[in-house]
Amino acid sequence: MSDHHAHESPPLKNYLWIWGWLFVLSVCSYVVDISPIPQLLQWILITFFMFAKAGLIMAVFMHMQLERLSLVTMILVPPGALLFALMVFGIEGFHIENVRETFFVNENFFRTEGS
Repeated sequence: MSDHHAHESPPLKNYLWIWGWLFVLSVCSYVVDISPIPQLLQWILITFFMFAKAGLIMAVFMHMQLERLSLVTMILVPPGALLFALMVFGIEGFHIENVRETFFVNENFFRTEGS
């Protein structure tokens, strides 16, 4: 009998709560998208809402909250490493752009006076 309860689905009200939260996060994402805030902040907030929705979907609808820690880690660590790498590359890209704007603002930088 305990085996039957171990595989029992959560009550419908849990799914309705999750659907409600997904709706709220989607509305927040839309409001951020149409608001006149800086584009970088929009991207950060929309990405945050996207990951929050993905986390809810994975945890509840894919039943990841019931899985062993090793499986959850195997699924979550590689995307986390990719996000970290993208963050580092983005910071480096902003740095390179700032260096180029600082030192190469003159379009005739590489020309000599004789040519």
